[in-house]
Amino acid sequence: MSNNAGEPRGAERREAERYAVRIEAQITDLGTYATLNAQCTNISISGCYITTANPYPAGTPIRLSMKEGGGVFDCTARVAYSAWAAGMGVAFVGPLALEKVGILKDWIADAALRLRKLPA
Repeated sequence: MSNNAGEPRGAERREAERYAVRIEAQITDLGTYATLNAQCTNISISGCYITTANPYPAGTPIRLSMKEGGGVFDCTARVAYSAWAAGMGVAFVGPLALEKVGILKDWIADAALRLRKLPA
């Protein structure tokens, strides 16, 4: 069952807080090698949300690559949930290299700073 945002009920109980971003992403289905270009619209240390009209089904193993500023983040991930014609929640798989964790933390810090600067 989904809530109005297309996310499964209980999605508010994620492992880590998510932050709004706009990062170009390339996602490759590791089963078929089909690739799509999309946009990451929120991110955390353990996953992200990819906005796309053609999301992959839940459970699909993927390769995720994102570039922002001077940082390049790529990892193996899994589609945690899929919202038809809207996007997909993605969970990063396995331990991430310290360099990759550093990139995520930089992007999250930038997003948190922008959030604080928004007018109330």
